[in-house]
Amino acid sequence: MTVKSILMDVLLAVTFTGLTMVTLAADGETASLAYLLVALMTAPIALRQRAPVLTMCAILGAIGAYVLCYDDMRFNTGVGMLVAMFTVATLRPRWAAAVMFTLTAGVTTMVHVRLDPDTALVDTAQVMVIVFGAWALGEGAGGFLLKDGPPGRIISSCAPSRPEPSCSRPPSPTA
Repeated sequence: MTVKSILMDVLLAVTFTGLTMVTLAADGETASLAYLLVALMTAPIALRQRAPVLTMCAILGAIGAYVLCYDDMRFNTGVGMLVAMFTVATLRPRWAAAVMFTLTAGVTTMVHVRLDPDTALVDTAQVMVIVFGAWALGEGAGGFLLKDGPPGRIISSCAPSRPEPSCSRPPSPTA
């Protein structure tokens, strides 16, 4: 992982956290717990390449805790969840992404049942289609990364660990 990628993740986290904080303040919220939970919905993105599963768990936990404490969700909190799902799908095995997708479905269902039971099924389905899209995009991006190597290491189509038919060498001349 390079310094540049770490700085970009921190910048992304600061930007998303700042935007959600401004939105929360504009809604007139004064409780410090609300600001803490909202920050935890996006700030963990700064650590996404080092600990993608833990990052996603922290974000989902903050979303669930916020809805349980405040019984509303007046602003978009899904951006952190989407970035985390993309990162898990890119950097971790498919089974880990499936576990995170299932956890996301559970949290999303709880959120929507608590907020509006009449539309919970439709709202949850819409969110899960979007989260599935983030998973699919992450899987696609993960094809270009060595999942068992350091994050961010691009492999070429002719890498020795994954030979392709187009990369095969012609037979050496025999004497």
